[in-house]
Amino acid sequence: MRHPTCLEVVACVLAFLTSTSVPAEEVMQQRTVLRPAKERGATPRSGSESAATETAYQGALSLCLADWDAATHMTKLEWRKACERSVKDYPDAFRR
Repeated sequence: MRHPTCLEVVACVLAFLTSTSVPAEEVMQQRTVLRPAKERGATPRSGSESAATETAYQGALSLCLADWDAATHMTKLEWRKACERSVKDYPDAFRR
């Protein structure tokens, strides 16, 4: 493996220092502004859909929590947080 010479390092540093940077104002102007759900035409969930989703979430969470064991490398609180993340990120993973 060939190591860079001192001249190559100096050339890279000078190139970096003389490069143009983007002003913060320009970066701020490029941010995307999201519209509210009503303006986007999104339909809200009905009460029965959200209740069914909550029931499925609680069932999956209880399945995950039941797998905790004293020999696990995590405390019960750490396990609960991991289960909550897992159920949220992978809701179909706990279907039986």
